[in-house]
Amino acid sequence: MEHELVGLHASATRWRPVAAGRLAFPVLALALLPIRPVWLWAALLGAGAAAPWIAGAVAALRRRRPRPYWRLSAAGLERVAPDGTPLTRYERSRIEGLAITVDDGGLTVLHRFGRTTVGGLDAMGMEPLAVFVTARRLGIPVFLLDGAVSGLSDDGGAGAGGDLGLPRHHAAEQRLLDQEAALLAAAHEPPGEDPPASGGAGGRMRLASPEPVPGRGRTAVLGALLALLGVTMIAHIAVEGTADFGQRLAAGCWAVAAVAGVAGAWRRLLRTARVEWTIRRDGLLVRTRPGSREGLRLAASDVAALVVGPGLALDPLTDRPRRVPLAVLAFDHRMRLLARLPARGLDAFQLAHGLDEHGYRVVTPGPRTPRSPAYGLEGLPEVFAQVPGGRLVVADGGLGWVDAAGDVVLRMPEDRIGGIELLTIAGHAWVRLYDSDGDEFFAAPLSALRISRTDLRESARRAGLPVTDAEYDAYLSAAFHSAVSTLSSVPSEEAAVPSHAGGSGGEAPVETPGGGGAGSADVAREAPPAPSTAPGELWTPRAAPGSPRTR
Repeated sequence: MEHELVGLHASATRWRPVAAGRLAFPVLALALLPIRPVWLWAALLGAGAAAPWIAGAVAALRRRRPRPYWRLSAAGLERVAPDGTPLTRYERSRIEGLAITVDDGGLTVLHRFGRTTVGGLDAMGMEPLAVFVTARRLGIPVFLLDGAVSGLSDDGGAGAGGDLGLPRHHAAEQRLLDQEAALLAAAHEPPGEDPPASGGAGGRMRLASPEPVPGRGRTAVLGALLALLGVTMIAHIAVEGTADFGQRLAAGCWAVAAVAGVAGAWRRLLRTARVEWTIRRDGLLVRTRPGSREGLRLAASDVAALVVGPGLALDPLTDRPRRVPLAVLAFDHRMRLLARLPARGLDAFQLAHGLDEHGYRVVTPGPRTPRSPAYGLEGLPEVFAQVPGGRLVVADGGLGWVDAAGDVVLRMPEDRIGGIELLTIAGHAWVRLYDSDGDEFFAAPLSALRISRTDLRESARRAGLPVTDAEYDAYLSAAFHSAVSTLSSVPSEEAAVPSHAGGSGGEAPVETPGGGGAGSADVAREAPPAPSTAPGELWTPRAAPGSPRTR
C-alpha cells in the first residue's frame, strides 16, 4: 500500500524458559518424595528442573508465526491475526479523526456516533510521530489532547467535532508538526554535497553499546557451572541413597539453585544484548550481535531522514513493545516508516552527530536549541527585508509595517492579535505577538523593528490592543506605593521640634509658648498638614523669627 504503518511486534516466538521461578517450588516438593527406585527419583527430579526449557521449546515450535499486530493503512485501523485475517477493524470511511492523550499515550477513534478507546500506543507498538505522519497522509485528522483517556467527557455522541472534555495540547502538537515539516523537507529537498566523513578507514564509523560488567561470557560460564554443580550433587546424593529426609532436602535445594542460576544467567544475557552500528555514506548496518555478519541493512538512497530520540523496542524477555530512551526511526522519501533501528546502550550525542557527518538527515524530537538574540532583519519575515528603512507602527486599529515614505505595506488586523507582550531579553527590549488562540507566532527585538518600547506601548493602548508590559507596570506600582507611603507618614512632635540639651558653648533650649524661663525664645509651632491637603513634598517645621535657628 502507498501509506501503511505496522506496529512493532515480534516476528516469531523465540526459545526461552517458561515460568522458571514458579516451577522451582514443584521441583523442591518432588525431591522430598521417597520415590523408589532411586534412578526414577533422579530422572523425575532432572525432568522437573528442565521443565521450563522444555515448555519454552514446545511453545516456540507451536508459534513460529508472527504475533497479532496493529496496522494503520488506507483500509483503516486493524488488528491483524497471525494468519493475516483482521481481528478488529475500524474502517477508514467511518473514522472522522484520531485523538491521542498525551499523559497516558492512549489512542481514541472518533467516528460519527461517538468515540472508541482502542488502547495505548506503546502496547500497540506505534510511535506518536509515526501515527501522526501516516494518519495525515491518509487524510485522517489527529488531535493531541492534554490529559488522560479517563478525562474524556462522558458524552458518547460527541464525534470529531464535539466536545471531548480535554483541551488540545498545542505544544505537543507543534512539536509533531515541526518534525513532520523536517521530514517533508528531507523527503523533497535535493541532496546536497557529501560532507567529509569523520569515521575510520574508508569513511566508516562504528558505534557499539558498552560491554556489561560482569561480561556476557562470564555470565554464561557462571550459569553453566551452577547447572553442572547441581547435576553433580544430585547424582552424588542419588548414589549414596535417599532414605534420609535431609539428603532429599539437600538434593531439592541443589535442583532449585541450578534452575535459578541458569534462568538468571539466561535473563541477564537477554537484557544485556549489545548493539553495533556501522555508519557509511552509502548505507547503514545495524547488528544486535557484534561481530556477526547478520543484521539490518539500509541503503542511504532509500533513507530520507532518521528520527533519533525516545521510542519503542521489544522487551527481550516478553517480546512486548516497551518504551526505551533511545531508538531510531527511518523514513523513506514517501514519508513512510522504513524501519525501526535499535540503539540500546548507544550514546545519543555520538549517534546523531555520526549520522549527520556521514550525510544523513537527522531529526530530533526535542525542542529546538534556543537561538542567541539576533538584531537587524535576520530571522524576521521576508517582507521586512524587502522594505529597506521600514518600521513597525500601530495603524488602523492593528499593527503595520511602513516603508521609508510612510506607506503601510503590511498590515495585521486587530482580530488576529491575541496579545502583545513587551519584555527585556539580554538587556534589550523585545516584543512577542500571540494569536487569538494564545500561541506565540512572532518575536523580535524592538531595535530591529525600529520602534521604541514607550511608543509601541502607548500607541497600542490608545488603539485598544491587548498589550502587556509587566516590567513597566511593576515600576509604576512601586512608584505609586512609595509616594503614598511618604504622604501618609506624619512626623511626631518630638521629631518635629527636637530639644537641644544645654551645655557650655551650646544653644539655648527651645521652649514651648507659655513655658517660662529666662532668656528663652518662644517658638510658634505649625500643625502638620493632613495627607489629603499635603502639597506633595516633605513637611519640616519652621522656626519663629528671632529664634536661634533664624539667626
